[in-house]
Amino acid sequence: MATDPGTVPDYVAWLADRGHLPETLETYVGSLAHWLAFSGHPLDEEDRSYITAIVNHRTAEVATDPDGIGDALQAAECIREDLAAMVATLDRTTVAGKRDALALTLDWYMGGRSCEPGALNIRDVVEDGDTQRGHPRGCGYLHADAAAP
Repeated sequence: MATDPGTVPDYVAWLADRGHLPETLETYVGSLAHWLAFSGHPLDEEDRSYITAIVNHRTAEVATDPDGIGDALQAAECIREDLAAMVATLDRTTVAGKRDALALTLDWYMGGRSCEPGALNIRDVVEDGDTQRGHPRGCGYLHADAAAP
């Protein structure tokens, strides 16, 4: 699939404007360039030079902001009170509300590592009779009300 000249550099500039690190930009460009070359439409030299300039500019921006103060991708901290406020907005009389409360609580207690709740196998969850409580086998109890102060 061919792209118009300038499309890939525009995409890389868009990513850079949103605060992606230079290493991320290089990774995306490498994947796109490989895919385009494989499909018979390699990036031309002008696009490559634009991309290099964008990555170099973003590298200079990061170098002048070593503390990451201007990092647009840094999320604000989610503390226990924030979690309690989010869980309090859910209607836990419905199945979807119970599911969402469990997902939020489980994700918060796992430190936001999104791959872990996604990899949780339902057969690994042990129910203890309470419809809002269960725990991954061997990991102790997690309670949907645990976020309440």
